[in-house]
Amino acid sequence: MERLRNFNKLTAGLILVLVVIVFSGGVFIKNLVFPNPEVAGEAVEATPQPSPFPTSTPIPTPTSTPTPAPKKAPVKTTSPTPSPTPAPTESPTPTPSPTSEPTSEPTSSPTAQPSTASSSATP
Repeated sequence: MERLRNFNKLTAGLILVLVVIVFSGGVFIKNLVFPNPEVAGEAVEATPQPSPFPTSTPIPTPTSTPTPAPKKAPVKTTSPTPSPTPAPTESPTPTPSPTSEPTSEPTSSPTAQPSTASSSATP
């Protein structure tokens, strides 16, 4: 039981010593990084330091101009593609029979016009 009390005292003492060492080390490092001239015995004059940023010239603020919305391409309405007109069927040329007289000119048959709608129509 007495060993446990001694161990607790020893542990508490070691923890206290570690806290003091860490605290003093932190203060030492802080003074290295941020030196305080008053502690070093240097005279501190109250001279205003010039600002690194010019204060006389105003900072130009960008004016917000409304940006026009991007124009959409006009939508082309496509009319339904015309159905290709069927080519007129040609009637067969009558062949002269041997009993009938031969005619000098055959009967005029409608000529097939090439359909331009089917060739130029796009799907």
